Order: sequence, then structure tokens, then C-alpha cells
Amino acid sequence: MTVYRWPIWLEPPPPESCSFLGTLQPAGWGPAGQRWQCMHRELAALPLLGWSVVELAGADAQGFLHNLCTNEIRSLAPGQGCEAFLTDPKGHIVAQVFALVEPQQVELVSVPGAVPQILEHLEFYHITEDVELSDRSPQRALFLLAGAQVPEVLAKGQGSPVPERPWQHTSLEAFPGWKAAGVDWLPGPGVLLLGPAQQAGKLWAWLLEQGAVPVGFELFDAARIQQAIPWFGQDITRDNLPQESGRTGQAISFTKGCYVGQETVARLENLGHVNRQVRLLRWEAGAEVPPVGEELQHQGKAAGQVTSAAWHPGWGCPVGLALVRREALAPGTLLQGPWGSCQVLSPGGQEGPCG
Repeated sequence: MTVYRWPIWLEPPPPESCSFLGTLQPAGWGPAGQRWQCMHRELAALPLLGWSVVELAGADAQGFLHNLCTNEIRSLAPGQGCEAFLTDPKGHIVAQVFALVEPQQVELVSVPGAVPQILEHLEFYHITEDVELSDRSPQRALFLLAGAQVPEVLAKGQGSPVPERPWQHTSLEAFPGWKAAGVDWLPGPGVLLLGPAQQAGKLWAWLLEQGAVPVGFELFDAARIQQAIPWFGQDITRDNLPQESGRTGQAISFTKGCYVGQETVARLENLGHVNRQVRLLRWEAGAEVPPVGEELQHQGKAAGQVTSAAWHPGWGCPVGLALVRREALAPGTLLQGPWGSCQVLSPGGQEGPCG
């Protein structure tokens, strides 16, 4: 029997694990269909292990980051935040970040393994600004809380409303140092909880006392795929431009002014287009989950490649993300591959579940 080294506070220990960008994440914990319903209609919790957290501290923290990323940072008030990309001078993605603004401080949340490229990029451009850059990943713990009961549970922990916008965040008064940030990673209500790692066990136990059902990472993966949320290092890489992510409306400001890589990003918006973009795909009911890297075709021509795939318990079929060529981007387009045909959907899958 394989033994996984989970944090000592993680009770009950997950019976299985899965790999995500070089880290072990909890899997299993019971029937997928039942726990999928908890993620939507009740309350579910998932620890996100090994994720990246970088802190920018100092009077110039917001302005410094503003000049290096695709989204509006300088005008954000404490308690606000946004999704953004760090880009190189040619406009290619260096990192995907989710920024949480506090007085004279910004915390950047990102996927596992992202700290080295984030710090290297920021430090390269750090000259005289009053900002200190730190890897806070070892001192931070993250939980995803999902389901219709999220507002009720957060009210017990903080006595204030659930954040209404993605990356808007508020403190958990019952747990000093912890904050709850709105996310758009899920089809239904959800928040990211971020705080001191030494208090992770206390908060996890409290969530279970409130009725939260532990869910595995594979269910979260199906949910974020349904929302067409790409991860840097899996669905997008340094070979991609920000508009290819499919997150233009959420992560790019075209009115903020200059930043590193802005010229390419703006030129694409005003004068051209990208030749491929991340898209949500749905396979036929009964099909097997396709492997990452599966080549897709449209009308006999190469149309893209699968970057993520998972079984969707609510729809009863596989779903995935792929970088799809421009001529096959329209919702409803049918693509073919070795694992059968699949359909391009809008983010969220408004076209409905598998037939």
C-alpha cells in the first residue's frame, strides 16, 4: 500500500493522491458524484497543497507591480484584487498571478512551482522602488471552499458578506491572519481561503465542523475546466501570448497604459488577432478521458491539442481544455481525435451537458 506524506492536520487523510505540476494533491474521499453535488448544493472544502505565494511589501508595491503586468493594479483599494499575467518585452507570458491588495502590500497567488520565475522576473526590474519581494509559500496555507452554503459559513467566520467579485477579499475575524477571496474558478459559489500555515489545522477542523465535505483535486479540476480556467505550466506556457489564454476580459486592461510587453498585447487587440486560444471541450457520453497531448482535427486539418482533461461527474462525460486554432473556436464546432469527437463550448458550458 502506498503511503502519502500529508500534512499532519489533514484529517481524515485522503485515501488517494493525484499529481499537479509536480505536487501531490488529495484525491478520492468518497463517491465523485455525491461530492460533486456537495460542491454545488451544499458545502465542500479542498486543501490546495504546495501553491505559490509571493509578497510585495512597501510603499511602491502596487505601482511596481502595475508596471509589470497586464491588468490594472495601481488604482485598486485594499481588499480588492485581480487576475493578471506577467509578460516579457515581447508580450509572452512569464507567469499567471492572482493579486490581493492590502495597505502597502500585494500578495500574488499562483500555481505550484511558480515562485522562481515570478521572483526572477520581478527582481530583474527592481531598481530603486520601495518594495521588498518575498516567497511566502512556506508560511501560507490555501483552501478552496465551494457550494451554496459558503455565504452562511463565511458569515460565522467573519460576520461580513461574501466577496462579490473575483479576488475581492475580506478578513476572517474568527481566524486572525486569514482572508477569504472570491474566485471564478467554479460553476457555483466559491472562495479561496489564504492564511498562516501554522493555523491550517485549526481552520480545516472548523470547516469540517461546519459540515464541509472534503473533496479531491480531480473534482476541482473538472470544475475549473468547465469554467475554462487555464493553468500556467499546463494549459499555457511562456510560448503563449496573454490573449491566447481565453482570459482577456478577466486579466488584461487595455486602458492602463504602459507595462513590460504592452506593445505586443495592444497591437494584437487593435490590429490583429491570435491564431489559437484556450477553449472548453466536451466529449460524448461514455467516452474515455483523453490523454493530455491528444491531437484534434477539424474538417481533416489540425485544429489543436488537449492540455487538460477530466471526468465531469455532473455531466457524465469527459471535459477538457485545448489550445484550438482560430478557424475552430466557435461554440458548437465539432473536433475529432483518437478518443472520439468533442464539441467546443463557451466557458461554463452553457450549451448543456453531454447527450
